Amino acid sequence: MRSRQMWAALALAVVLGGCSTDDDPGASPTDGSSSAGDPSGGTGSPSTEQSEGPEAATGKVLSSELASLHLPAGQPWTEGRGGLSGHLDIDARNSYEVHLSHGLGKADDLDTAVAAVLPTVQGPRPEIARAEDRDIAGVETAVLSGVDDRGYYYGIVAIHQGLVMTIDFVFPRKDAEGEAWIESILASVEWK
Repeated sequence: MRSRQMWAALALAVVLGGCSTDDDPGASPTDGSSSAGDPSGGTGSPSTEQSEGPEAATGKVLSSELASLHLPAGQPWTEGRGGLSGHLDIDARNSYEVHLSHGLGKADDLDTAVAAVLPTVQGPRPEIARAEDRDIAGVETAVLSGVDDRGYYYGIVAIHQGLVMTIDFVFPRKDAEGEAWIESILASVEWK
C-alpha cells in the first residue's frame, strides 16, 4: 500500500507541477513532502482526496465504444486512429504512445481475455507478462507489463459489457514521470 501511496504522490507532483505531497503518511523526508504548503500549519487530519489516488488527467480525450480517457494536459499530444490513440514525441528517442481499443471479442473472465490479448502485444516490445490485477474506475482489470532497454510497456485488459478491451502504454523507459502519467490517465477512465 505504501508503494501505491508513493506513486500517487509522484503523480500529483508531476500533474500539479510540483505541489507538495504533505498528506502522504508513507512519505520520507527526502521526497519533498512537508507541511509548509498547508495553510492550517499541518496540524489537521490527512486529506482523504490525496490518499485516494492520483489526480485524473484533463487533456485531450481518447474515446472508444466502451470507455474514454484523458491524456495529460500541457503536453503536445497528437491523436490518431480516429481518436483511439495519443502520441507524444519529445525528441527522436523519446516517443510516448497511449492506445485505447474497441471491443476485441467476448470473454467471460480475465484469464480468457488475457490469453487472447497477450499474443497480440508480444513482439518487438519488451517481454510482457501478467502482473497483479487492479481496479480501474470500478472494473477489475488484468495488468500486462514489461520493461527492457527497448522501452516500457504497460497494458490494461478489461471486460466491459461482455467485450474485451485494452488500454496500452508504450513509453521509451520506465521512470517516475511516465508512471505518474499512466496513473493520471487511468484515473481519468470512464466506462460507457
